[in-house]
Amino acid sequence: MKFCDAVTGTPFAGLVNWATHSATCGQAETRLNSEFAGMTSKKLEPYFGFFPAMIVGVAGDCSNRNTRQGTGVEEAERISSGIAPQIAAIPVEAEVELGGIRVQTLFHTVHNEGGHLGIRGCVISLGGLHLFVAPLEFGAKLGKQMKAACPQEGLIFGCTGGYYEYWLPEEEYGLSFETKKSIVPKGDPEVLTNKYIQASQLLG
Repeated sequence: MKFCDAVTGTPFAGLVNWATHSATCGQAETRLNSEFAGMTSKKLEPYFGFFPAMIVGVAGDCSNRNTRQGTGVEEAERISSGIAPQIAAIPVEAEVELGGIRVQTLFHTVHNEGGHLGIRGCVISLGGLHLFVAPLEFGAKLGKQMKAACPQEGLIFGCTGGYYEYWLPEEEYGLSFETKKSIVPKGDPEVLTNKYIQASQLLG
């Protein structure tokens, strides 16, 4: 997404909403660096004319860990160099009219043997754009459902305002470490997804 000057049409700021973790460097890497997301943002500046904010979308079951060739700065440099031109080549196909800011806040309580966990999220309406602000990581299927049901253009801001586990579809439970050790009961992700959809639709 790019924000452009109303007179000249020149983009001056923007963001990249992607479904991947920034974590590439392992525990043995002690050199200060900006990791996968920061390096990608830097490499996009020559294409965009600005450093885009890198926003994690639905990354609960999306990662680059199966294709990594290392766990250091060099690997983060390699993969960011590979993906930046691909991101830059994505065409901007729609124009979104922004308006006043309105917010719908939602709550969900996780009940399990270890106790209770309160989740607070929200959907922010900027007119023709809805931001699904989630302090967790939704699975891809659930994110697609939210965007499909959104009455406007929708972007999911995961890992925002806190962090409360992976939230994956029922059929994925037991197939990955993200669900085998999750504190989130099976079926709760679908319930929370519907709460986000309802909040978005109330904003219209």
